Amino acid sequence: MSVKRMVALLLSLCMVMAFAVIPAHAVTTPCDCGEVLQVFVRGFLRPLYYHYGESNQREAFLLSHLLMDDQGKSVLPITKTWVIDHDHKDAPEFEFLYDYRLDAFEIAGQLNEFIETLCEETGHGTIALTGMSQGTSIVTTYVAEYGTDRLETLILINGSYQGAVLLGELLTNRWALSVPALINFIESLLPSSPVVSALFNLWRALPLTNLRTPASGAVAGPLCKIIYNWAITRLLGQMPAIWTFLPKEYYADARKLLDGNPKYELLRTRADKYYNEVQTQVPRLLNEAKAAGIKVAVIASYGKAPIPLLDNSYYQGDLIIDTSNESGGATTAPIGQVLPPSDSPYRSPDGIIDAATCNLPDQTWFIKYNGHDFLPSEELRQWLIHYDVGLGYPGIGTNPLFPQYLRLTEDGKAAPLEEGPAPAAPESFGDAFKNLIASFGF
Repeated sequence: MSVKRMVALLLSLCMVMAFAVIPAHAVTTPCDCGEVLQVFVRGFLRPLYYHYGESNQREAFLLSHLLMDDQGKSVLPITKTWVIDHDHKDAPEFEFLYDYRLDAFEIAGQLNEFIETLCEETGHGTIALTGMSQGTSIVTTYVAEYGTDRLETLILINGSYQGAVLLGELLTNRWALSVPALINFIESLLPSSPVVSALFNLWRALPLTNLRTPASGAVAGPLCKIIYNWAITRLLGQMPAIWTFLPKEYYADARKLLDGNPKYELLRTRADKYYNEVQTQVPRLLNEAKAAGIKVAVIASYGKAPIPLLDNSYYQGDLIIDTSNESGGATTAPIGQVLPPSDSPYRSPDGIIDAATCNLPDQTWFIKYNGHDFLPSEELRQWLIHYDVGLGYPGIGTNPLFPQYLRLTEDGKAAPLEEGPAPAAPESFGDAFKNLIASFGF
């Protein structure tokens, strides 16, 4: 297999992890406050039912259905569209599935059509709208474009609406191959336990585990340049929706990919429109929705390290998106560390998160150990959806079952977080080895 093919397949796998959320219908039971029509917004990847001719079979194999032209259209024909496939009396939740690669405003227009059709067919006037992953960017675009008249509840889960550092690093060619990042990432994939922590602390104490090869470095530089110029700019740069994943601090540098080339004029216009009308306006949009009486909630995850392509491998996140951006600005400690002592009422019991700096600190929940595509917050989501606003506005202190900080349990649900700060990692190999032996009970 050629180097180009290997690189393309690796990037395709990363894209699958970053943007694909396998659809799953959730059956809900109406509560005392009545049935609420729910719309769950998630992008689809499997399969896109494409057909291709002999002339582009090789590109289809390498880049699959990710490949797009310079007008933001799929190189391979896509026939999948949204459908209303069941009666709301049987289950009040409907999933809006969309081609996640498209321009956010184009998808938001499709979502608006879906919501209007759904309301017309069911007789409902308002809905509970949930966005997950990239779906949070889509629902915020919908709010920016079409307002909140149809909304009763707005929930954002593991959101990309304020971008993802990983994509910012890739599109600005700042990414790196890092041994510490790899260690943190592998540990994040395993269940948390004293033995696992002791084992990885031993690994960190080994020689050469601080090795980093940034994209600009002498060792990795030539390979990184090839990947950046051939794969990243072509695979990611021509995908309109990719620009919704850029944090504000990366936008100016990343946009240089589109400058000076006439074929990117449409893509530049789309990227700037999203940045100016949505990305930079999300705090205002959410606060205005709350002020209008709409139940707004943000659910973020933490305790996992990002995919190991960052020189700084210590962002709290859910493997894909960093917690600070998911939560609208939470202050987070690096992986393996805790925040300085504080009396903040929004501080997590384990000392890792302080939600005081969030855009909506009283409507932002955190789930520790949760991965990007996993949804342990279904009970929390349903409580929010069915909450009677006659009792007040729902928040982090409203229900003792759902305090601000939760953890992922062994059975895949969310429970109140009770653990305190973890002990400091040993500094020497000898101490790390002793701790590993002790973790086995010897």
